[in-house]
Amino acid sequence: MSVLNKGLGEKLRWFYPIAGALIGTAIVITNAWSIFYPYIMEQYGLTAANMASITLGASLVGFGNFIVAPITAAFLVDKVGPKIMYSFTTILLIAALFCLRMFSSGGVGEWEQFSMYWYLGSFLIGWGCGYYTTTANPIAAKWCADKTGLAIGIVNLGPALGPVWCAVAATALIPIVGMEGAFTVMIGGGIAVVIIFGVLLQRKPEDGFVPQGYKPPIATEGQSEGINLKQAIRTVDFWCMAACTFLCCFGGFCFAMNMSTIIIEGTVTIGGMEEAVVRTTVVAVAISIANILNAIVRPIWGGLATRLGSPWKVLKILYIGFIIALLVFSFLYTSAVGAIFAVCLVYVFFGGTSPLHQSAGPVLFGPKYAGQIMNTLVIMTGIAWILGPYVGGFIKGSIGSYVPALYLGAAFVFVALIIVFYMDSVTKKRKAAAEAKKIEG
Repeated sequence: MSVLNKGLGEKLRWFYPIAGALIGTAIVITNAWSIFYPYIMEQYGLTAANMASITLGASLVGFGNFIVAPITAAFLVDKVGPKIMYSFTTILLIAALFCLRMFSSGGVGEWEQFSMYWYLGSFLIGWGCGYYTTTANPIAAKWCADKTGLAIGIVNLGPALGPVWCAVAATALIPIVGMEGAFTVMIGGGIAVVIIFGVLLQRKPEDGFVPQGYKPPIATEGQSEGINLKQAIRTVDFWCMAACTFLCCFGGFCFAMNMSTIIIEGTVTIGGMEEAVVRTTVVAVAISIANILNAIVRPIWGGLATRLGSPWKVLKILYIGFIIALLVFSFLYTSAVGAIFAVCLVYVFFGGTSPLHQSAGPVLFGPKYAGQIMNTLVIMTGIAWILGPYVGGFIKGSIGSYVPALYLGAAFVFVALIIVFYMDSVTKKRKAAAEAKKIEG
């Protein structure tokens, strides 16, 4: 038996989504990247006018995570499986740690000199996390094709829980050991988890494997094994799913990747609270509680997707709630309690976007080529990640407020909602036509 084929098999197939969750929890600290912004501003003596240059790091995280990783991994995952992909993840995380340690040695007036390490480290950790995402989700979809939504929901617990401990750890460690020590502890621990639960224990399923209870995909015109990327891009389902992924994620990342500074704007600039208190308590509490809720709802949204069958049905519910939550936040973010409540409300819905967008690929087109299709759709998330944080920071720097960015994000999600209603109608007509044909036959 080849080394690549050594790992846990069918009897323990639900290990794969659970392992995906564990790895994601350990390494996806990038979803709380904004927790480092206030410390960077303090260490380098920066102001709000420099916000766009700081948030460029988050955009580079997204470029590595959602553009470079899926482009380079799309056809690799289906062929080589998780061992090699997680080995690449390990190498990239080690390189990112080196760059971020170098960045942490700068001081006031040295931003121009050390910012390159921030940008390169952000890109590399994003790329490493991207290889995790492009591996964990397709592998879980292949092993657990009978309950794709639930499996992807479990995997996505990891990226939701990562920011929870990251926010607490960064707040506790940085005052004691500085950013350099904090990055070493946090990223170093993640590397160990990737090696144990990814490189050593995982393998891809045998060709043709499908579990009992597997249902054929709903957008492949009777091809039960599924279709590849070349065939999928000829369908309206693929392009509508791609558009919805971009529009919804742009709206979410305008908010999520600037969350710390948005809360500071509302509670300090408008609400009059002390910035030191907000930074060490309100921001950390808001991010931690919100991401706990975010983690809890991910398998719930995934399970609901499995129950309803069609991704379009559940996305209607999600997008409506997400729009309302963004608008509610714009009215409540000036007080500590209001900001924490509104952040939690946003994340209840934003947390569902990842498992629903990810699971849509294999549900619509089948698990056989899940790596190709899922990772191509992830590119739309990457474009949104690159543009969303930067546009949000640019609006803040130009206008002096994040509120217009929240309204813009809600508008983008509304357009996605219109597409979802259209595709749900198309799917119902397609199903009715298939049933009528079956009766006639």
